[in-house]
Amino acid sequence: MHVGLSDMAIFRFARKASYGLFSAFGMYVGHYLAWVCAGVMGAAAAFVAQTPLSKLDSGDVASQALGVSGALAVVIAGWTTANPTLYRAGLAPPGHHAELAAVGRHPHRRGDHDGHGVLALRLHEAPRLRGHVRPAPHAGGGHRLVEHWIFPRIGLTRFWASGKGLTVSWPALIAWLGSVALAVVAWQSGWIHLFFLALPVWVLAAVVYTALSAVAGGARAAAAEAADAPPAAAPAAHAAAPAAGPRTAAWTVSALVTLATLASLLVLPLWVLRADLDQVASRLDAFKAVALALTALYFVAGTVWMNENERRRGRMAG
Repeated sequence: MHVGLSDMAIFRFARKASYGLFSAFGMYVGHYLAWVCAGVMGAAAAFVAQTPLSKLDSGDVASQALGVSGALAVVIAGWTTANPTLYRAGLAPPGHHAELAAVGRHPHRRGDHDGHGVLALRLHEAPRLRGHVRPAPHAGGGHRLVEHWIFPRIGLTRFWASGKGLTVSWPALIAWLGSVALAVVAWQSGWIHLFFLALPVWVLAAVVYTALSAVAGGARAAAAEAADAPPAAAPAAHAAAPAAGPRTAAWTVSALVTLATLASLLVLPLWVLRADLDQVASRLDAFKAVALALTALYFVAGTVWMNENERRRGRMAG
């Protein structure tokens, strides 16, 4: 997700550059630590169900351990992960930097936008195609990083294809399709496991795109740009974000309820863990029922808090 610059699809809405530091939480807490916990939970669920873990899907594992709230968590987790992926793969509004825009101009036309969106949705809905779609964002991430950071350092110009008026950037298209094709062959033949395809796909796409861009005119565009470009103007200072308004009673209450539900969901598993063998089953059933209620309360309170927070900002901005 991070190698493919999925974060950039969402951070374009960030109010501050420092919000980019939140990627650390996504990588460590969201990806590394959460997968470790999921592995432990999966082993426990397989033991309780007396079923090999390979025959349990994520919904079965979460349901065994957490009940309905666990199954709900799996649905929400898949939704939040799919959001940036679908957004950059074609659901971005016309003119925004979506995945398919990396091989050509930005999709200004409404028909292009709708077509990209339908294609992205269909690919992600088909279970047998999801693995083939996964390597694609890594290739796009390689294109964008070298375009922004490497090109100026090696004498190539950024966005040279747009400057030349190309409808399709054939270096980006060849690098993207070639690296994804190689990834699929390597995966299906067993050379590399699917989870380890990101790095070779990223490196191959970046190297091939850079080499083809130099051949296709990126270097000439850089020379022309250096000769004709006027002196760079000083960058304008970013407008300071408006200060938030006074805290309302709804803001305070919803914040406290949200924190209380999270704290309770942390304490309850410890209550089950400390039970005697003859109490584990009854405490686990009670935990599942209470966890479902707390999960629903968390989402309601969290939504109220977010709405109140936006209203505070809106009042001061107005």
